[in-house]
Amino acid sequence: RALTEANRILDAIDALAMSVKTEWLAKDGDCDLIIDVLRRGVVASNKNPTHGQRISYDVTTLLKRLSECGRVSDSDMSSLEWAYFGLLEHRAQHELVIHRRLISEPSMVIDLMSLIYHADGVDKESLPAPTEEQKRMASNAWHVLNDWHPFKRLAPDEMSSAESLNEFADEFMRIATERGYLAIALDHLGKALASSPPEADGIWPHESIRRLLERMDAHDELKDAFIAGRFTDRGVTTRSIGDGGEQERQLAQEYRQWQNALSIRWPVTSGLLGRIAADFDRDAVRMDVEDRRRH
Repeated sequence: RALTEANRILDAIDALAMSVKTEWLAKDGDCDLIIDVLRRGVVASNKNPTHGQRISYDVTTLLKRLSECGRVSDSDMSSLEWAYFGLLEHRAQHELVIHRRLISEPSMVIDLMSLIYHADGVDKESLPAPTEEQKRMASNAWHVLNDWHPFKRLAPDEMSSAESLNEFADEFMRIATERGYLAIALDHLGKALASSPPEADGIWPHESIRRLLERMDAHDELKDAFIAGRFTDRGVTTRSIGDGGEQERQLAQEYRQWQNALSIRWPVTSGLLGRIAADFDRDAVRMDVEDRRRH
Protein backbone atom coordinates (compact mmCIF):
# COMPACT_ATOMS: atom_id res chain seq x y z
CA ARG A 1 0.00 0.00 0.00
CA ALA A 2 2.83 2.42 0.89
CA LEU A 3 4.53 1.74 -2.43
CA THR A 4 1.26 2.32 -4.29
CA GLU A 5 0.84 5.68 -2.54
CA ALA A 6 4.45 6.60 -3.39
CA ASN A 7 3.87 5.79 -7.05
CA ARG A 8 0.69 7.88 -6.99
CA ILE A 9 2.63 10.91 -5.72
CA LEU A 10 5.38 10.47 -8.30
CA ASP A 11 2.75 10.19 -11.03
CA ALA A 12 1.21 13.43 -9.74
CA ILE A 13 4.59 15.17 -10.09
CA ASP A 14 4.80 13.87 -13.64
CA ALA A 15 1.33 15.19 -14.47
CA LEU A 16 1.93 18.59 -12.86
CA ALA A 17 5.16 19.10 -14.79
CA MET A 18 3.24 18.65 -18.04
CA SER A 19 0.33 20.90 -17.12
CA VAL A 20 1.56 23.64 -14.78
CA LYS A 21 3.01 26.73 -16.44
CA THR A 22 5.01 29.58 -14.92
CA GLU A 23 2.47 32.16 -16.10
CA TRP A 24 -0.34 30.44 -14.18
CA LEU A 25 1.73 30.22 -11.02
CA ALA A 26 2.72 33.88 -11.34
CA LYS A 27 -0.93 34.99 -11.39
CA ASP A 28 -3.12 32.94 -9.10
CA GLY A 29 -1.83 29.40 -9.45
CA ASP A 30 -1.72 27.16 -6.40
CA CYS A 31 1.98 27.29 -5.50
CA ASP A 32 1.31 25.66 -2.14
CA LEU A 33 -0.09 22.60 -3.91
CA ILE A 34 3.08 22.21 -6.00
CA ILE A 35 5.27 22.68 -2.94
CA ASP A 36 3.29 20.11 -0.96
CA VAL A 37 3.44 17.52 -3.75
CA LEU A 38 7.18 18.04 -4.18
CA ARG A 39 7.76 17.61 -0.45
CA ARG A 40 5.79 14.40 -0.51
CA GLY A 41 7.80 13.40 -3.55
CA VAL A 42 11.02 13.29 -1.52
CA VAL A 43 9.65 10.47 0.63
CA ALA A 44 8.06 8.79 -2.39
CA SER A 45 11.32 8.85 -4.33
CA ASN A 46 13.14 7.20 -1.44
CA LYS A 47 10.57 4.41 -1.41
CA ASN A 48 10.76 3.92 -5.17
CA PRO A 49 14.21 5.10 -6.38
CA THR A 50 13.75 3.76 -9.92
CA HIS A 51 10.55 5.73 -10.44
CA GLY A 52 12.11 8.69 -8.66
CA GLN A 53 14.93 8.85 -11.19
CA ARG A 54 12.41 8.67 -14.01
CA ILE A 55 10.72 11.88 -12.90
CA SER A 56 13.95 13.80 -12.27
CA TYR A 57 13.29 16.07 -15.24
CA ASP A 58 9.76 16.74 -13.96
CA VAL A 59 11.08 17.76 -10.54
CA THR A 60 13.66 20.17 -11.97
CA THR A 61 11.00 21.60 -14.30
CA LEU A 62 8.58 22.30 -11.45
CA LEU A 63 11.30 23.84 -9.30
CA LYS A 64 12.30 26.12 -12.17
CA ARG A 65 8.70 27.30 -12.61
CA LEU A 66 8.29 27.91 -8.90
CA SER A 67 11.52 29.90 -8.89
CA GLU A 68 10.45 32.04 -11.84
CA CYS A 69 6.87 32.75 -10.77
CA GLY A 70 7.92 35.22 -8.07
CA ARG A 71 5.42 34.01 -5.49
CA VAL A 72 7.49 31.46 -3.54
CA SER A 73 9.60 32.53 -0.56
CA ASP A 74 13.35 32.00 -0.54
CA SER A 75 12.86 29.80 2.52
CA ASP A 76 10.47 27.45 0.72
CA MET A 77 12.60 27.36 -2.42
CA SER A 78 15.84 26.64 -0.60
CA SER A 79 14.22 23.89 1.51
CA LEU A 80 13.02 22.17 -1.67
CA GLU A 81 16.44 22.61 -3.29
CA TRP A 82 18.06 21.10 -0.20
CA ALA A 83 15.72 18.11 -0.31
CA TYR A 84 16.42 17.49 -4.00
CA PHE A 85 20.02 18.70 -4.14
CA GLY A 86 21.41 15.35 -5.23
CA LEU A 87 19.19 15.69 -8.28
CA LEU A 88 19.74 19.41 -8.87
CA GLU A 89 23.52 19.36 -8.57
CA HIS A 90 23.98 18.54 -12.26
CA ARG A 91 20.48 19.01 -13.68
CA ALA A 92 19.12 22.25 -12.22
CA GLN A 93 17.28 24.46 -14.70
CA HIS A 94 17.39 27.57 -12.50
CA GLU A 95 19.89 29.51 -10.41
CA LEU A 96 19.66 27.87 -7.01
CA VAL A 97 18.22 30.09 -4.30
CA ILE A 98 20.16 28.18 -1.65
CA HIS A 99 23.44 29.35 -3.16
CA ARG A 100 22.26 32.95 -3.32
CA ARG A 101 21.23 32.83 0.33
CA LEU A 102 24.63 31.56 1.45
CA ILE A 103 26.41 34.80 0.56
CA SER A 104 23.91 36.85 2.59
CA GLU A 105 23.27 34.50 5.52
CA PRO A 106 26.60 33.53 7.14
CA SER A 107 24.92 31.43 9.82
CA MET A 108 23.47 29.20 7.09
CA VAL A 109 26.97 28.43 5.79
CA ILE A 110 28.17 27.48 9.26
CA ASP A 111 25.06 25.31 9.77
CA LEU A 112 26.00 23.36 6.65
CA MET A 113 29.58 22.98 7.85
CA SER A 114 28.35 21.59 11.15
CA LEU A 115 26.71 18.74 9.22
CA ILE A 116 30.06 17.76 7.69
CA TYR A 117 32.86 18.67 10.09
CA HIS A 118 33.54 18.26 13.78
CA ALA A 119 34.06 21.50 15.69
CA ASP A 120 37.51 22.26 17.10
CA GLY A 121 38.14 20.51 20.38
CA VAL A 122 35.53 17.81 19.92
CA ASP A 123 36.70 14.32 20.86
CA LYS A 124 35.77 12.42 17.69
CA GLU A 125 36.41 9.05 19.28
CA SER A 126 33.71 9.64 21.88
CA LEU A 127 31.02 10.40 19.32
CA PRO A 128 28.55 7.71 18.19
CA ALA A 129 28.70 6.45 14.62
CA PRO A 130 26.61 8.65 12.30
CA THR A 131 23.22 7.38 11.25
CA GLU A 132 22.31 6.90 7.60
CA GLU A 133 20.24 10.09 7.74
CA GLN A 134 23.19 12.03 9.15
CA LYS A 135 25.41 10.65 6.40
CA ARG A 136 22.87 11.72 3.78
CA MET A 137 22.64 15.22 5.20
CA ALA A 138 26.43 15.50 5.42
CA SER A 139 26.73 14.45 1.77
CA ASN A 140 24.09 17.00 0.79
CA ALA A 141 25.85 19.76 2.72
CA TRP A 142 29.22 18.90 1.19
CA HIS A 143 27.81 19.10 -2.34
CA VAL A 144 26.05 22.40 -1.62
CA LEU A 145 29.24 23.98 -0.29
CA ASN A 146 31.41 22.41 -2.98
CA ASP A 147 29.19 24.04 -5.61
CA TRP A 148 29.18 27.42 -3.85
CA HIS A 149 30.50 29.86 -6.47
CA PRO A 150 28.40 32.91 -5.54
CA PHE A 151 29.85 35.40 -8.02
CA LYS A 152 30.64 33.14 -10.98
CA ARG A 153 27.83 34.31 -13.27
CA LEU A 154 27.76 37.97 -12.20
CA ALA A 155 28.75 40.88 -14.40
CA PRO A 156 31.06 43.48 -12.80
CA ASP A 157 28.17 45.89 -12.17
CA GLU A 158 26.15 43.15 -10.45
CA MET A 159 28.78 42.40 -7.81
CA SER A 160 28.17 42.82 -4.12
CA SER A 161 29.55 46.03 -2.67
CA ALA A 162 32.77 45.99 -0.66
CA GLU A 163 30.78 47.10 2.40
CA SER A 164 28.30 44.22 2.20
CA LEU A 165 31.10 41.68 1.66
CA ASN A 166 33.01 43.06 4.64
CA GLU A 167 29.90 42.82 6.82
CA PHE A 168 29.30 39.25 5.67
CA ALA A 169 32.93 38.24 6.31
CA ASP A 170 33.00 39.79 9.79
CA GLU A 171 29.78 38.04 10.86
CA PHE A 172 30.86 34.82 9.16
CA MET A 173 34.14 34.73 11.07
CA ARG A 174 32.48 35.68 14.34
CA ILE A 175 30.01 32.79 14.12
CA ALA A 176 32.65 30.37 12.87
CA THR A 177 34.96 31.27 15.77
CA GLU A 178 32.20 30.90 18.35
CA ARG A 179 31.19 27.49 17.01
CA GLY A 180 34.71 26.17 16.43
CA TYR A 181 34.84 26.13 12.62
CA LEU A 182 37.13 29.06 11.81
CA ALA A 183 39.81 27.24 9.79
CA ILE A 184 37.38 25.35 7.55
CA ALA A 185 35.18 28.46 7.27
CA LEU A 186 38.13 30.46 5.94
CA ASP A 187 38.82 27.68 3.44
CA HIS A 188 35.28 27.76 2.06
CA LEU A 189 35.16 31.56 2.03
CA GLY A 190 38.43 31.81 0.11
CA LYS A 191 37.18 29.42 -2.55
CA ALA A 192 33.90 31.35 -2.80
CA LEU A 193 35.77 34.64 -3.31
CA ALA A 194 37.71 33.05 -6.16
CA SER A 195 34.49 32.98 -8.20
CA SER A 196 34.76 36.77 -8.57
CA PRO A 197 34.17 38.36 -11.96
CA PRO A 198 36.77 40.84 -13.26
CA GLU A 199 36.42 44.57 -12.76
CA ALA A 200 34.82 46.62 -15.53
CA ASP A 201 38.31 47.23 -16.99
CA GLY A 202 38.90 43.48 -17.35
CA ILE A 203 41.36 43.15 -14.47
CA TRP A 204 40.60 40.25 -12.12
CA PRO A 205 39.40 40.06 -9.37
CA HIS A 206 36.62 42.60 -8.82
CA GLU A 207 37.45 45.57 -6.58
CA SER A 208 35.01 44.41 -3.88
CA ILE A 209 36.96 41.16 -3.60
CA ARG A 210 40.30 43.00 -3.60
CA ARG A 211 39.21 45.15 -0.67
CA LEU A 212 38.25 42.08 1.35
CA LEU A 213 41.49 40.25 0.50
CA GLU A 214 43.53 43.25 1.66
CA ARG A 215 41.62 43.23 4.99
CA MET A 216 42.09 39.47 5.38
CA ASP A 217 45.83 39.46 4.82
CA ALA A 218 46.50 37.82 8.21
CA HIS A 219 44.46 34.72 7.32
CA ASP A 220 46.69 32.38 5.32
CA GLU A 221 43.96 29.70 5.13
CA LEU A 222 41.71 32.09 3.20
CA LYS A 223 44.47 33.18 0.83
CA ASP A 224 45.54 29.60 0.11
CA ALA A 225 41.91 28.64 -0.55
CA PHE A 226 41.45 31.65 -2.84
CA ILE A 227 44.30 30.37 -5.00
CA ALA A 228 43.04 26.78 -4.93
CA GLY A 229 39.52 27.97 -5.80
CA ARG A 230 40.75 29.76 -8.88
CA PHE A 231 42.23 26.54 -10.23
CA THR A 232 39.06 24.60 -9.41
CA ASP A 233 36.90 27.19 -11.21
CA ARG A 234 38.95 26.66 -14.35
CA GLY A 235 37.36 23.26 -14.82
CA VAL A 236 38.39 20.63 -17.37
CA THR A 237 40.66 21.73 -20.23
CA THR A 238 41.16 20.35 -23.72
CA ARG A 239 44.20 20.76 -25.94
CA SER A 240 45.56 19.61 -29.26
CA ILE A 241 48.48 17.21 -29.65
CA GLY A 242 51.74 19.08 -29.29
CA ASP A 243 50.28 22.04 -27.37
CA GLY A 244 52.04 21.06 -24.15
CA GLY A 245 51.69 23.79 -21.55
CA GLU A 246 50.91 26.65 -23.92
CA GLN A 247 47.53 27.33 -22.29
CA GLU A 248 49.14 27.54 -18.87
CA ARG A 249 51.89 29.88 -20.12
CA GLN A 250 49.29 32.24 -21.56
CA LEU A 251 47.36 32.20 -18.29
CA ALA A 252 50.54 32.84 -16.29
CA GLN A 253 51.25 35.85 -18.50
CA GLU A 254 47.73 37.19 -18.00
CA TYR A 255 47.95 36.85 -14.22
CA ARG A 256 51.31 38.62 -14.18
CA GLN A 257 49.83 41.50 -16.13
CA TRP A 258 47.08 41.78 -13.52
CA GLN A 259 49.65 41.40 -10.75
CA ASN A 260 51.63 44.36 -12.08
CA ALA A 261 48.52 46.46 -12.58
CA LEU A 262 47.47 45.98 -8.96
CA SER A 263 50.87 46.01 -7.27
CA ILE A 264 50.77 49.54 -5.85
CA ARG A 265 47.18 49.94 -4.65
CA TRP A 266 46.37 46.29 -3.89
CA PRO A 267 49.61 44.64 -2.71
CA VAL A 268 48.00 41.58 -1.04
CA THR A 269 45.85 40.80 -4.07
CA SER A 270 48.81 41.41 -6.36
CA GLY A 271 50.88 38.92 -4.37
CA LEU A 272 48.17 36.27 -4.70
CA LEU A 273 48.02 36.82 -8.46
CA GLY A 274 51.77 36.32 -8.60
CA ARG A 275 51.41 33.00 -6.75
CA ILE A 276 48.72 31.90 -9.22
CA ALA A 277 50.98 32.84 -12.15
CA ALA A 278 53.85 30.83 -10.65
CA ASP A 279 51.54 27.82 -10.22
CA PHE A 280 50.53 28.05 -13.88
CA ASP A 281 54.22 28.24 -14.86
CA ARG A 282 54.83 24.99 -13.00
CA ASP A 283 51.80 23.41 -14.64
CA ALA A 284 53.11 24.51 -18.04
CA VAL A 285 56.40 22.71 -17.44
CA ARG A 286 54.54 19.60 -16.27
CA MET A 287 52.31 19.61 -19.36
CA ASP A 288 55.36 20.03 -21.60
CA VAL A 289 56.98 16.97 -20.01
CA GLU A 290 53.81 14.90 -20.36
CA ASP A 291 53.44 15.94 -24.00
CA ARG A 292 57.03 14.89 -24.79
CA ARG A 293 56.48 11.53 -23.10
CA ARG A 294 53.48 10.85 -25.32
CA HIS A 295 55.54 11.51 -28.42
